[in-house]
Amino acid sequence: MKKSKMPKTIDMLAVYGRIPFGGLVTETVKGSSQLERAGGLSAILGQRNLYRSPAGYLDWDTHLKVCVAHLNEDMINGAYSRRDGLDLFATEICVNALRHKAPARYISKEICEAFVNTPIPDVGVELSGIFPALHIFLPRNYLFDWEGCEIPSIVIVTGVLPPAGVEPSPLPSIWDNMGGFIEVPPEVGNAPILDIVAFTKTGSIPMNFVGGWSQPADAEKAFTYRSLGRIAVNSLLVHLHESELITADSSNSTAPGTGFGQNAKKGSLPTTWIGKTFRYQREDDRGPGASRGPVQSHWRRGHWHTVLHGKQKAQRRTQWFKPVYVGGK
Repeated sequence: MKKSKMPKTIDMLAVYGRIPFGGLVTETVKGSSQLERAGGLSAILGQRNLYRSPAGYLDWDTHLKVCVAHLNEDMINGAYSRRDGLDLFATEICVNALRHKAPARYISKEICEAFVNTPIPDVGVELSGIFPALHIFLPRNYLFDWEGCEIPSIVIVTGVLPPAGVEPSPLPSIWDNMGGFIEVPPEVGNAPILDIVAFTKTGSIPMNFVGGWSQPADAEKAFTYRSLGRIAVNSLLVHLHESELITADSSNSTAPGTGFGQNAKKGSLPTTWIGKTFRYQREDDRGPGASRGPVQSHWRRGHWHTVLHGKQKAQRRTQWFKPVYVGGK
């Protein structure tokens, strides 16, 4: 979506894909002040074989190496010297995802389309209780940023903003020396926090949700931010309210290898899909016997809604009313 021509640049995803994992990790995190916060070297190395990406998705190994690369001490020091809060923000997200050993989810193309066409509802703190962190893989060549760079994967870290007047727990963060990064209005409290970093071949795109999104004024940038936000939030919401859309497929996993000690290799986990069998509804807007002219194809937006059910409609549940693709012939 929204792919455009861009000048030729170094494809960092391809570069990371060629670098041996062990060498990149040990060289990148050598002397890093964030290594312990990320779980330590052995914990990072232990995540390498957790998953095998299915065909049509960014390789898990490459994605993990990009996360680890954000721990590079030279990069962190450079961001400090430039007072570059965005680079430090991206590093903070990667540190927390590594620390939590965040699981991976692979999203089908059709449900990606449905998520992008479902606006984010008002959500409560329950959003942050689903996962502390999550890796999400998008179908290749599906979503592009405003410069035409593909976005094949994102990392999400969740949290809760305390109620107004309550001091947050003192959690050391990478930008402590910069006095924080996000100014939160005092009236916003007891709200979910969602930190996201999207990976592209030229860098990363960090963004933040605190009770709502702050989107850039530029239309093309706003489209990217809006799409990423909807994919992230709706991915979490289906885990909470539409669990039948979450399925595990063991056909791509591997059995444990042989060997002892450091030479032993753990098998990869089953691939967990969001919407693998999902198909969005399509309609011909003209209807049978209609005499009006052709209708331009468009999406009828989806939405989340609280519905009453059970005996005497006494129970409530949140339900996703899925978007519909309307197309005239």
